Amino acid sequence: MRKRLPDSAILLFVAMLGCTLSTERAQGPVPTRVTILGPDPLILDISAPYRVRAHVYDASGVLLDGRVRLAWSSSDTTIAVIDSSGALSMRQLGSTFIRAFVDTGSARAQDSVELDVIKGVVVQRSGPRPHP
Repeated sequence: MRKRLPDSAILLFVAMLGCTLSTERAQGPVPTRVTILGPDPLILDISAPYRVRAHVYDASGVLLDGRVRLAWSSSDTTIAVIDSSGALSMRQLGSTFIRAFVDTGSARAQDSVELDVIKGVVVQRSGPRPHP
C-alpha cells in the first residue's frame, strides 16, 4: 500500500519552490565579468575629453549592459577623475588606474586600465584590447 503525503506537505513544498524562484528573479542578473573597452594603457592628452566604456557579462557570456549599474573610480584623483557615465576629466600629467566595477550585493566584478595623462598626443579611441 502506498502512503500519500499530507496536503500540507505538498503545499509547503510548492510554497518553498515558489519562494526560491521568485528570489532568483528578484536578485536579477549576476555579473561575473567587466571588460573596459580600449587599449591598456590608455594614453590621453590632458586637454582631450574622453569617455571610457565597459561591458558587463554574466557567467554564460550574456551581455548585461543596461541591466546592472556600472560604477567608475580613479586610483589617483589628482591625475584624473571619472564620473558615473565614464566621462574622464584630466587634472594633471601623470598616471592612475581607472576601474569599472559592479556590485549587486550578491556578486561583484571589475576591470581596470592604466591611464597615462600626457601633453601633446593623439587620443586613442575605444577598440578591443589586444590579447597577450
